Amino acid sequence: MSQVDQSNAGLDEEGPNPPQPDVSLLQANNSGQAGSVHRSGSARLPRPSNHGETSGQAESPLSGVNNSLHQQQGSPRQNVRNPKSNSSPLVKNSKKKIGGAVDAAAADAPSASSALENARWFDLYDYVQYRTKHTFARKSHSSSTANEEQNKSIRLHSHNVKDMVIDLERLKAFMSDTQRRRFETLWKNTFADALHHLSEEISTDKQARLIDLAEKQSRYLPKHAQQLAADGIADPVPAEDVPNTVGQNTMFNVVELDSDKKQRLRSILWTHSVNDYLEKVATYQPQMSQLRAPGFFIDDVRRETAGTGDCKISFFQVVIPKEFRRMLRFCDAEKNWYELTRLPMGLRTSAELMQLIVETIAGKMTAVKPSAVIDGTSVKLASAATRTSVWIDGFRTAGNREDVQLDLERIRLVGKACNVTWKGGDVTAADEYDFIGIHFDHKNHKVSVATKTLSKLPQSYSYGSEVLITDLEKDISRLFFCSSVLRIVPGNYFYAMKWANRQVSKLNRGTPLDTKVELPRSVCDQLNKWLKSAKSSITLPASGENANNNENKKYDLLFTDASVSGWGAYFISSDGTVAIIGGKWDNEIRNPTADMIAELEAKALWLALTHFKERLLKNKNVDIRIDNTSVVAAAQKGKSKTSPALNGAIIDSINFLVEEDFAYSVSYVNTKDNWADKPSRGRIADSAFITDTEVRKYYDNRGSLGRLARQELSSLLSSSVKR
Repeated sequence: MSQVDQSNAGLDEEGPNPPQPDVSLLQANNSGQAGSVHRSGSARLPRPSNHGETSGQAESPLSGVNNSLHQQQGSPRQNVRNPKSNSSPLVKNSKKKIGGAVDAAAADAPSASSALENARWFDLYDYVQYRTKHTFARKSHSSSTANEEQNKSIRLHSHNVKDMVIDLERLKAFMSDTQRRRFETLWKNTFADALHHLSEEISTDKQARLIDLAEKQSRYLPKHAQQLAADGIADPVPAEDVPNTVGQNTMFNVVELDSDKKQRLRSILWTHSVNDYLEKVATYQPQMSQLRAPGFFIDDVRRETAGTGDCKISFFQVVIPKEFRRMLRFCDAEKNWYELTRLPMGLRTSAELMQLIVETIAGKMTAVKPSAVIDGTSVKLASAATRTSVWIDGFRTAGNREDVQLDLERIRLVGKACNVTWKGGDVTAADEYDFIGIHFDHKNHKVSVATKTLSKLPQSYSYGSEVLITDLEKDISRLFFCSSVLRIVPGNYFYAMKWANRQVSKLNRGTPLDTKVELPRSVCDQLNKWLKSAKSSITLPASGENANNNENKKYDLLFTDASVSGWGAYFISSDGTVAIIGGKWDNEIRNPTADMIAELEAKALWLALTHFKERLLKNKNVDIRIDNTSVVAAAQKGKSKTSPALNGAIIDSINFLVEEDFAYSVSYVNTKDNWADKPSRGRIADSAFITDTEVRKYYDNRGSLGRLARQELSSLLSSSVKR
């Protein structure tokens, strides 16, 4: 170690070490919404029921790391302190509404798996009207359950799919072993296993009551059922076969906007019994963490061009074998029965099944075999020269023009072999296009939020004006999405978020959905600034260029710590130079106490970045280690969750790292392993003698994951942001 900077101060001892939490790697500029973990400032996706760990993705090479922020769980977060609160209040509320139906269901003694029979004996239409929870989690569509007038007047989105049948057996022949095993397991659990279990668990009498309940409650219009049947999406069920129905489903419509901003209806079959079986008996855990935050995908605009494609009316290209269709039955308002012939929306596993299908067609490296014979010719099924991204039923492959064209030719061959129908008739190459709500301009290497998404935001907010709380909820959700795409630090709008969150939380306490609130001036000002930033764009350097000084091959280590008496930092440069600093709190921090420790830790980070600024700017690539989980989370998310004091203390550090275009990671380190712990207590001399072996341990720690991430993400950690 060649040099040591020291600053001594007599400091008090800190309390006991906190428990070791999960460690998450923040791959550089981290400026997204709550839960973001990517350089792009990406916002963590919401926790829908169909997301989880990626299919075919290797575990983290870093021992002991549970990179939970990259995963979307398949069930809501559980309250371990009050388990009673984990049961859905909506189920309780809805049971009260139609006590007769509930009492009828409760007449039978519960069996071991009676939960999946009794869980939803209530007015299902009241349930879908009453949203599960109001949050700022992103909603990809502005959809709502159609009312009676909308069902009558708005067209149903449907298409004749009789000739659209993906050849699943042919498709599975192209899958890698891991991909095929996952697909076959999901398929078996969803259909064969579910049918066997439900047939045994639901008695004949109970099924008769389910059928009777469905006929009494159904509001699905006969004209819509007839249209689905005419298009090959559903088949009529003869009256004599209706008693053979298995389980309980509800068919209903939601209202959404099409590409021309015109309203349309989309039919969804809510498969209650199968979903309950998958969750409670089969314990289905989704594996879809490849559906990462939007900002994860933006660096591909640095490449020369891209090819894109979307499966047309995708779920309905997947045919359900006839023997399983009696689990997918519904009736219309006139008690006519039908069974779905295609993969339904509303089925818990549908999204992951579709993801696996499109990953295989698009030739994602982990999804396919190296090659296969198509029409007598050996075809390479994947290419390392391009980067392929898949989002449910759409894909994007980016690279140089020649490689992208080769990719698209291969995708056309595989698609044709499997009888895939593409939206627009074909896959296409383009320098400018929209993908997952983001507009990509490869010519200028510029990224912005897609016009369709921006059109859903207001032009501006006016002081004193009234807005629906539900509209405010959607606006903040979309602003978080924009922040992920454009690497906007949401902590800069903390008070607007906090005020809006108070209003939205009222909806979860029973406030009517049509309630309006008046916007205060301070909130208006912050929201308008946020809107302005959301409507901007960022420009990234072309592939091969790099704004950072060292092309991210070198990185520094920075440990920071704080106690009630002082702060400390331990810096190790990429060439092994060590610098240690620490000191007492200045006069601005008077009588600090233990309950201020998170704020103090954040201030320690800012002081460390300030003192080591010149050293850090040489590489613009730093691994930051902090022993306070609240500060780690705030740095990763770009804001504090609830604390104004912590948000104010952390925001300067985040803005500095983002504005200076650092590639950085922030992770937790146990206090006993935090080299800044002793400097924060004035014991700098004790920290000066760190061995080369110990230094290499930490470089291997971040380096193994960081370097692999760079190989996988290519240019993700080396982009320059210009607004």
